Amino acid sequence: MVLAEYKEIRMDAASNRLGMPEERVARIAKSFLSGEILDLLKTALKEESQEGCRLHLHTIRGAAANVGLVGLFKFASEHEENIKNGQSFTHENFKMLETIWAETASKF
Repeated sequence: MVLAEYKEIRMDAASNRLGMPEERVARIAKSFLSGEILDLLKTALKEESQEGCRLHLHTIRGAAANVGLVGLFKFASEHEENIKNGQSFTHENFKMLETIWAETASKF
């Protein structure tokens, strides 16, 4: 189960900000969600590269923000900031992200 704070999607806000129809934003979001960024993050985690994790979380944060995936944006932002503050991104964190990702993708 994913916490409610990580479920928010705002296609309307992204549509207004980007100046394109919600359907187009949704297609872009779906494409992003089917991309390989999670695999890259998983590899960084396996390699114990917290800087790699931070960079991939930063990418997720930016892309999610652009297409209205507010929940993914919040999760990635929190964990990117945690790494900056010396906390490690863990396998447990990754599993939570996978769950959020899958629930978000199921909306498209």
